[in-house]
Amino acid sequence: MEKLVCIFGTGSGIGSELFGRFRKDPNAKALGFSRSGKLPLDSLTFQNTHSLDLTNESQLDTFQNFLKTFFIDQVFGGNNFFDSSKDRKINRHLVVYFSQGNGCFSQISDINRKNVREHFELNLFSSLFLCQILSEYLPIFERSSFIFLGSTAGNIGFPNSSVYCASKHGVLGIARSLREEWKPFGTKVVHVGLGAVATEIWKDRPEFAISDMISTKDCAEYLFSLSEISDSVFLNEVSITPKKGIL
Repeated sequence: MEKLVCIFGTGSGIGSELFGRFRKDPNAKALGFSRSGKLPLDSLTFQNTHSLDLTNESQLDTFQNFLKTFFIDQVFGGNNFFDSSKDRKINRHLVVYFSQGNGCFSQISDINRKNVREHFELNLFSSLFLCQILSEYLPIFERSSFIFLGSTAGNIGFPNSSVYCASKHGVLGIARSLREEWKPFGTKVVHVGLGAVATEIWKDRPEFAISDMISTKDCAEYLFSLSEISDSVFLNEVSITPKKGIL
């Protein structure tokens, strides 16, 4: 079955590697999104990245409108499935990855309120709003999978990380809730609790050695495999760590 893949956060790190991996998959057509995307939203094209600021509400509205037009024209063959019988489905697998996010690390006494709001808009609220936008397609696709790139910080606490831990706990909450809400559609909702992956999030934290972390390429390969799980297997929550475990 052909996979239609949307990856949010393809500007660097895991998202960039993951997008590159799907471009090599002959059974996949991928759309990438980040602030640094190469094409504008009015030029949606498979196998390309597109400019989208997930913290900008007007851009989210624009994305919603262009995505519907694009799907009708390029995926549904000109058929408006939104006006069709609910029993009609398209034989495609919609796969969505949420890899957007940044770090926010400091003692609670030193947090900046503006930075906290921006962090939550990107790390948490954007995923919630994107799920709202994409939810209307669930009855149309034969299969659908939503994969949230969370963190071990979504299950446990770390010092000097209250803001980051709070946002990652929130991501886990969204995944757990939607897993129940979307059961009637057979949608797979997977939360991946990532241990330390060698991304830019660590560049200002010299106390952690990049050499001890999972490479972005290896992480992307694992995440890619989640799009190929058998129909009968519903993987809910997994955790992956580097060799040394939680750093």
